Amino acid sequence: MKHLTALFLLIMVITSCSNNEKKQETVIIKTDTKELEEAQRAKLKAEREAAEAKRKADEEVLKAQEEARKIKEDAERQAAEAKRLLAETVKKAQEDADRQTSEAKRLAAEEVRKAQEDADRQAAEAKRLAAEEVRKLQEAAEAEKKAAEAKKFAELMAAAEAKRLEGEGAYKDGKKDGVWMFYDKEGIKEKEVLFADGVDTLHTYFSSNGNKLKEGKMVDGKEEGSWTFYDENGVKERETEHKSGKEEGIYTIFHENGQMSIQGPYANKLRIGTWTWWHETGEKWKEGNYADDQQRHGTWTIWHKDGSLKEENIYDNGDFISKKEY
Repeated sequence: MKHLTALFLLIMVITSCSNNEKKQETVIIKTDTKELEEAQRAKLKAEREAAEAKRKADEEVLKAQEEARKIKEDAERQAAEAKRLLAETVKKAQEDADRQTSEAKRLAAEEVRKAQEDADRQAAEAKRLAAEEVRKLQEAAEAEKKAAEAKKFAELMAAAEAKRLEGEGAYKDGKKDGVWMFYDKEGIKEKEVLFADGVDTLHTYFSSNGNKLKEGKMVDGKEEGSWTFYDENGVKERETEHKSGKEEGIYTIFHENGQMSIQGPYANKLRIGTWTWWHETGEKWKEGNYADDQQRHGTWTIWHKDGSLKEENIYDNGDFISKKEY
């Protein structure tokens, strides 16, 4: 508005100057030369002022136009900026909306996945528990079956053991009679017992290969009287006398050919009294006496295989006294 006002004032000055020019022409005619000069000077001045006023007016017009252009450019720039900001705001809002939608979809998918995993886990756990219950039931049934089988087996074993302990043989007048056979838990014959009117008179024990081990009489579960012992091949090794399960009495050892090898009295696991040795051919080899502490005592005699006397040695309770050779 200020620029428009200045322009209007400039136009009024120019118009006034033009009117003055017409009036001055009339005055110049009536005045003298001096006045004419002054009038010309005034005219020139007025023209200059008018030109200056026009120039200023033009400058103001240009300024006004430049200002209007700047205002328009500012308005256009502000409108463009407002449009850009609006577009950016719309874009951000759309991006936020898209991001929120994507996040919502992701969270929803996550929840669905978790729900599915929970459902799968619960289903798997339920299946595992069901399988565990089935397994327990099967194990219980199997255990019950095994218990029944074990009971049956135990009963069979008890019956077999009772039969084994009872032995196999014949009865006479309700009493065991003759040879009764007894077996170990593997079914191998362990011993034979000879009964007479229900009384056991001879016990014979066997090795796992079926050969005799020993044979004699038992009293109250202990070896009593004469017992014969055999090696693993069933060959007689020795005969010993027993009292209440202990070796006591005559102790005889045999060669593999059945000939006597050594014989003498035995008590408390010690040799006592006179002991005799023989060759495998049956000839006497040596003979001597033991004191109670198993020390050689008295005369010990040695023979050749042909039966002729070889030497005699004298001992006194284990101490060597003398020797006589033949």
